[in-house]
Amino acid sequence: MTGSSRTPPTLDRLHAAGAAVAGVLAEPAAWQLCDADLLAGLDAAYRLATAAHTVGIALLVEVDQRKLPIEAGASSTQAWLAATRRLSPGEAHRDVMLAGLLAAAATDGIRAPSGSDPDATVEGAVLAGGLAAGGVNLDQAGRIAAALGELPPDANTATRVAAERVLVDQAGWHGPAALTRLGHRIAERVDPDAADARLGAVLEREERQANRLRCGTRYADGHGNVVYRFQVPVGADAFVRPVLDTLARPERAGPNGEQDVRTGGQRLADAFVEAFRRLSLTGNLPEAGGDRPRVVVTIDHDTLVSGLGGGSIIDTGDQVSVAAVRRLACDAQIIPAILGGDGQLLDLGRARRTFDGPIRTAVIVRDGGCVHPGCDRPARWCDVHHVVPWWKHGKTSLDNGVLLCGYHHKLYDNGEWTIRFSDTGIPESIPPPWVDPDQYPRRHERFLERLRL
Repeated sequence: MTGSSRTPPTLDRLHAAGAAVAGVLAEPAAWQLCDADLLAGLDAAYRLATAAHTVGIALLVEVDQRKLPIEAGASSTQAWLAATRRLSPGEAHRDVMLAGLLAAAATDGIRAPSGSDPDATVEGAVLAGGLAAGGVNLDQAGRIAAALGELPPDANTATRVAAERVLVDQAGWHGPAALTRLGHRIAERVDPDAADARLGAVLEREERQANRLRCGTRYADGHGNVVYRFQVPVGADAFVRPVLDTLARPERAGPNGEQDVRTGGQRLADAFVEAFRRLSLTGNLPEAGGDRPRVVVTIDHDTLVSGLGGGSIIDTGDQVSVAAVRRLACDAQIIPAILGGDGQLLDLGRARRTFDGPIRTAVIVRDGGCVHPGCDRPARWCDVHHVVPWWKHGKTSLDNGVLLCGYHHKLYDNGEWTIRFSDTGIPESIPPPWVDPDQYPRRHERFLERLRL
């Protein structure tokens, strides 16, 4: 330390920012703001919080390099940060991981780039710019850093920066979970052989453990209830979940069409009982969206032959090992789909109004669930929406139908959002001007693996 009493400019700025925020808190006047200003203020507040946290991470870089946590008696920087800042272990790990990534990109104290530099050639610079500008929040940044860590060690800098740029760009449209999935897909594209082997090993290990731990219990509680509890592997759930989802959908009740007032848990319990009741009587199950429950699994032919990698259950998005797919192929009705070189299905359209049977299955295989950006509703909860309405002579075909859940179906039927297909047949959602004045087309994150680095 020096004998100077002058406060460094960095601390002056931080104190001034803190005083400004305290002034806003001291005189809350949100009720005075119009709708547009209220939304703008909320956006500014969240961006400010992210930028402030980014300053803390930049300072953490220097704290770690000086080994101050070790001098304080902590076992690691992460443990010290969790204890002194009262963070969860996960939050502390995220901040330390980001500090390590940004350390390589830092060039001038705690000052990060003001925006995502399209010409950046140093890993971490684009992410640092996104954080400083508030366009990437801390949860998203943690997922991006973890995704970059999945890239093979021998991946060159250009590839790593390109992957980082894609993830930061998509952070403007997608949340942390979607960025994690996109990061997995980028890693698979950069080193597909290693990714397939790693995925296959992980899935097989998980399935062996799940098979060992499978269990079921049944007991009466003495108060008129019987309690069931089952734990089954993901592959086995491919038979259970479609049936329960079908029977647990909300229904209209009463002579005047009152809303179904059962809770989600009550509907699931009723579905469990109803499935066995129907099975005991006829063995038939009800239709859902024009199709009966069935197992739809997609897997690449080479993966099926080699045994490396895995397949995907369309309804749930869960991945299963090649061995599980082979078992399903023996025990269940697997829906075949003819795929082109780019993974596109052939047109199975027919001259009829409703999407059912093979054509609905084709739409499910392509879309996987509701195509509205950010929606996680599975295919079994969705209807097939005519992009060009039937009454406007729209076809009932693969290139004129998309999966939409009940909530989002209304948005598109009302014309607030519209759908178009890309040159490669991918559904893209066009928002209304009040959501995005430029009306930039958006894709659901399921389709983002087709982006080119």
